[in-house]
Amino acid sequence: MQNIQDQNQLRISKENERKVSIITPSTNQVEQSSIVKQRRNNKVQNYQENVSQLDNKAKQGGSPLDNYNRGGSDFSNIINNISNDYKLDDSSDKKVLNCDANLDDNSFLSSTPKDLKKLKTLYNNSKPSELVNLQKEKRKNSQIMNQTSNNDCGPDFKFHIQANQETSSFNNSEINATSRRKMMRKRTEGNPVNDDNESKSNASRARMDDAMKTKILQKMLNVSEYQINFSFKQFIKYIFYHLLFFYLGIFANLVIMITDSPQAVNNMSFWITTRDKISFFTQLFQWLSNLTIIMAWLQKYFKLSKNVEVNLNLIFMEQLYFYNFVVVMRIFIIAVRYGFTSEFRLQLLMRQKQEYAFIARDLLLPTWIELTPQGMETELEAVLWRNQIDESKFKLGFIEKLNDKLDQKLSSKDYYESNKFSMKELQSTLNGLEKTIKFRDQKIRSNEIILTEEMEMFEIHKVEDANISYNFEKKYDASLLLKEIALFSSAHQTSLKVFLIVATFGKLSLPFIIRGAMHGQFLLDWDSAIYTAIETLASSFFLLQNYIFLGAGHVDFQRRFYMIKYISSLINPTKQSLEIMYQISPTINLVDRASLHIWFQLRCCTMDFGQKYQRRIFVYSSVFLGMYLVYGGIILLSYFDFLVVRFSTIFNVYCLYDILLTFGVILAMFQYGALINEQFMEDKLQLIIIKQKLIDVKYSLDDLLSNKKQLCQYTKLFQKIIKNLKQTLKNKEAIQEKINEVIDEIDVIKERLEVEYVQRPLKIMGVTASFQLLNQIYTTLFTVGVAVAQKFYSRNS
Repeated sequence: MQNIQDQNQLRISKENERKVSIITPSTNQVEQSSIVKQRRNNKVQNYQENVSQLDNKAKQGGSPLDNYNRGGSDFSNIINNISNDYKLDDSSDKKVLNCDANLDDNSFLSSTPKDLKKLKTLYNNSKPSELVNLQKEKRKNSQIMNQTSNNDCGPDFKFHIQANQETSSFNNSEINATSRRKMMRKRTEGNPVNDDNESKSNASRARMDDAMKTKILQKMLNVSEYQINFSFKQFIKYIFYHLLFFYLGIFANLVIMITDSPQAVNNMSFWITTRDKISFFTQLFQWLSNLTIIMAWLQKYFKLSKNVEVNLNLIFMEQLYFYNFVVVMRIFIIAVRYGFTSEFRLQLLMRQKQEYAFIARDLLLPTWIELTPQGMETELEAVLWRNQIDESKFKLGFIEKLNDKLDQKLSSKDYYESNKFSMKELQSTLNGLEKTIKFRDQKIRSNEIILTEEMEMFEIHKVEDANISYNFEKKYDASLLLKEIALFSSAHQTSLKVFLIVATFGKLSLPFIIRGAMHGQFLLDWDSAIYTAIETLASSFFLLQNYIFLGAGHVDFQRRFYMIKYISSLINPTKQSLEIMYQISPTINLVDRASLHIWFQLRCCTMDFGQKYQRRIFVYSSVFLGMYLVYGGIILLSYFDFLVVRFSTIFNVYCLYDILLTFGVILAMFQYGALINEQFMEDKLQLIIIKQKLIDVKYSLDDLLSNKKQLCQYTKLFQKIIKNLKQTLKNKEAIQEKINEVIDEIDVIKERLEVEYVQRPLKIMGVTASFQLLNQIYTTLFTVGVAVAQKFYSRNS
C-alpha cells in the first residue's frame, strides 16, 4: 500500500514539474524555440521560391507536360523541394515549440509562423465542419496514393487529382498534429506510446507530403486545360476506340488495352470497374442493342440460323440507316470532347483509374449546362489566366450598399462551402426581387406619381449620404461577382427538358406515322415488334444524348446574353430603363477609375467565359448544320430538276425533320449572338452618356457643392458622390483632376470596345452573328419557300 502511495506521489510530482516547465520555459528551451522558428521561416521562404520557379516554368509555353519533359529531374526536384519545405517539423521541434506558451488543442497551429499558416489556408479548401475524423486514418494508403511511372515523363510521380481526397489527406495531417503532440508528451513522461498510433501518425505525414505534390500536379493540370487546343490525332484515336466498342462491345477492350492501357478502358467506362457505373451500363446496353439490330438484318438476308425466321415486315431499311447515323453522331460528339482535352489530362486518364469527379469535369451536362459554384471554379480560374488578370487587384466598388446576402457572397470565397447552393432557392429569391420591382411600377402608375421625391420612395437602389463613404472604401472581388452573374444567368436560362422530350418523341414517332400513312397498319409480327421495341429504346438513349449537345448551343448563347446584359447594367444608374430582371443589379462607382477598368476586364471575362465548352459546341453545330445544308441543297436541286437524284419518301422525312430541328436551334443561337455583338455599341453609348454627364459635372461644381436641387437622376447621383469626394480631396481642382482621370479611362474603354467589336465579335462557324446576316437568312428562306410553292403549284396544274 505504501508503495502505491509513493508511486502516485512520484507521478504527481513529475506532472507538476512538467506543467511548470511548460509555463516557465528555461533559457535553453527559449533559444531552441527561436532556432526552430527561424528554421520554419526559412522553410516558408524556400517554399515560396520553389513555387515561383514552378510558375516560371509553367509560363515558358506549351503544356505543363512538355515543360515537365524538358525539365526532367529538375522539375521533379522543385516539386519534391516544395513538399519537403512544407513538411511538419520533427517531434523534437514540436516539443520545443510546445514550451512557448500555455497550450491548447490548437497550440501547434498557433505557434506556426504567420506565412506558413497562410500557406496552409491556401491549400486547405474544406470548411471546418467537413474536417475528416481520425477514424478515417484507417483507410488504406492505396486509396490516397497510387504510384505511376512512365519513361516519357521522367521520374516517378504519385498521381492523385481528386480534390476531395486531396483535402482529406491534407486535413488529416493537420488534425493529427494534436495527436502527435500528445504522444510526444507521453513519451517525455515515460508512458508507453502505442506503436500502431505512431505508425498512423507517420502515415498521415507521408500522405500530407503526397497531397502537397498532388496540389502542384493539380495546378499543372489546370493550367494545361486553360489553353484550348484541338488535337485531330486524339479526335481520330477516340473515334476509333468508340466505334470498336459500340459495335464490338467488351471485345474491343482487348484492342484498346494493347494499343493504350487498361486504365484508359476504365476511364472511358468500357468496363465494370469504372468509377462511372451509369455510363458503363448505358454504353453496354447501347452495344447490345446495336448487336441485336445488326444481327436481325443479317438473319433476314443471310439466314445465319435456320431455326429462327426473321422477316422484319413493315420495317424500313431507312430505319437501319438513320439508327446507325445516330450512333455515329454520338461517337463523333464523344471524340470531339477528347480532341479538346489537354495532353496532360489524357496522360492521367491513360495511366490511372480516375474518380468520377475527375472524369465529369469534361462532361457538358453536369459541369456547364447545369451550372453550380463548384463546377465553374476551374473555368473562372481559366478566364482570369487567359485574360492575364491579377486576381489580387481584380476588385471594384459600388455606389450603393449591397444587400446582406450579396455582400456575404462577394466578401467570402468560401461562402458556398458553408452554405449549400440550391438553384431553386436562387430562382425563388430572384423572383421575389422581380415581384418587388413590378409592385413598385404598379404603385407608380396607379398613383400617377410624377415628382422625383415621390418616386424615390419606391426605389430599391438608394444611395444614402450616410453610407456613401463606406461604399467607396469597400471593394469586392470581381471574380466572385462573375460567379454570381453566371449563376444569375443560369437561373433564368430556358430548361432543355421540354425541348428534349418533344424532339426525341417526334423523331421516335416518325416510323409509326409513316407506316400508318403508307400501309394503314400499326400491328406488327412478333419479330418486327421485338425489333421495334429494341430500336425505339436504344434510339431514345442516343437521341437524348445527341439533342442535349444540340440544345447546349442555345443554352450557352442565351446564358452568355444574360451575363453580358447584367454586366452592362452595372454602369447604368437609371435602372428603370432596363428590363425587370436586370433592375436588381447594383451600380459600380462611376467616378472611380479603377472600378471602371475592372468593369471592362469583367466584361472581357464574360465574353471569354466557358470557351472550352463553347468551342466544342461550335464544332457540333458546324458539323450538324453543314451536313444538313448539303443534303438540303441536293433536295432542292433535285426538286427543281437540276440534279437527277431521288431519295425515298421515308429518307426525306427523316432528313427534313432533323434539318428543321437543327436549323431552328442554330437560328436561335444566331439571334442571341447578334444581340451580344450589338451590346458592344450599347455599352459604348452608355459610356458616352456617363462621359457627357461627368463633363457637365466638372463645369458645374459650384452648383453641386452648394446643395442646389437637381432633377436629373445622373446629376443627383453625381452630386452625392462629389460631396463625398470633397471630404477627402478638399479643393475643387483636385475633384476636377479626379473627373479628368475617369474621363480618360472612359475614352480608353470606348476605343477598346470598338476594336473588340471589329476583331473579336461572337462568331458561329466563323461567321459574325449580326442582324444583317439574320435578315439575309430570313430573306433567302422566304425566297426559297416561294419558289418551292410555285413549283409545287405548277406541277399540280
